[in-house]
Amino acid sequence: MADLRSLISALVKVPDGPPIVTLYLDARWKDEHQRDRVRLFFHDRAREARGIFDVAAPEAQGIRQSLDRVQRFVDGLVNQDIHPDARGVMVVASEPRALFEEALVEDPFEPAMFIDSKPRLAPLIEAAFLVKPAYLVEVDARSALILELGAEGMIDEHSLEREVPSRHKQGGWSAPRFARHVKEHIRMVWNEAAKLLVDFVRQDGSGAIVLFGQEPNLRAFSRELPPELQGRIVAMRPAPRDRRALLASAREALEEERIAHEFAVVHRILRQGLADRSGTVGLDDTLLAMNERRVRLLAVSRRFQARGYRCERCDALSAAGATACVFCDGPTTIVNLREELLRRCVAQGAEVLVTPESGPLDAYRGIGALLRHLTGEERQHPAGSTGVETRAP
Repeated sequence: MADLRSLISALVKVPDGPPIVTLYLDARWKDEHQRDRVRLFFHDRAREARGIFDVAAPEAQGIRQSLDRVQRFVDGLVNQDIHPDARGVMVVASEPRALFEEALVEDPFEPAMFIDSKPRLAPLIEAAFLVKPAYLVEVDARSALILELGAEGMIDEHSLEREVPSRHKQGGWSAPRFARHVKEHIRMVWNEAAKLLVDFVRQDGSGAIVLFGQEPNLRAFSRELPPELQGRIVAMRPAPRDRRALLASAREALEEERIAHEFAVVHRILRQGLADRSGTVGLDDTLLAMNERRVRLLAVSRRFQARGYRCERCDALSAAGATACVFCDGPTTIVNLREELLRRCVAQGAEVLVTPESGPLDAYRGIGALLRHLTGEERQHPAGSTGVETRAP
């Protein structure tokens, strides 16, 4: 399977065409009946889909073939012939397009199945942005362990170990000199681990860092990191007894950091959006900013759902426009705005923040954004920027 972000970027580019089956599943086998629930869910949805499309319809055969392919996948999943440790599973399939992709994420999906001219990607995009990349680093005097986490779970593992020199009874070095030698050796281990971590984080371009070990060692190790990485350390915790405890402790620390980050971002959106500066609140202003490709971060509440329109001529999104595009008077197509907005975030390189229901954003239809450019004093044409761009500080 491809890297999750890379897979999403590829699926966003899939054009309209023959129908595509998109399936989301909760694959946690938490009790004996969960396999039956998964099997029955897909069986019922597939039967409904076969009944909706007339046998004589041009696309009917392709849909049946795609559903048969997905059926084989579901059977293998339920029987645990494939992905026995899966929790959240997504499948995209279209036999006429020779398309079959799957993705696994750490958290289970709400079960859903769609048949559309494009893959339905909103749940997968949300899952990818919900769990930020993270690096767990356990260090002591002689070794370091680095675990790389993503929305898919643990992605990679790197370790190094060096023997700390011991002092022989025959003598040779004085005690102070030997102590200095040991300290230099320990610092070499930490320096090597720091360089390894720098390389990993720079390849990824982002990621929080959680350190595990004795506090004096962790503080000394953190000083070996460049300032950029020191700023990404979200927690320092005692070394746990085993791998499972380490992952549980890390997830707790990362969840605390995520909640704090979410709180800060939402309140910044409200401040900037209500002041008409570098943010938007509400659906209309956010759609306008997305059309102008100015969204840096889109925040959507789990409660946000809206139907809107996409212009077939200028590709603008709008909440109105049943008869014609409000910008260019072109023909429009009804779309799910949550799906369309999240797709455009991926295409435009914007971040996505999914907020809980009943939060402060829900007072503004559950949507807002931080922008790439200030808009305070400049006047904007409805379908795009016409003035001088002012970069946000």
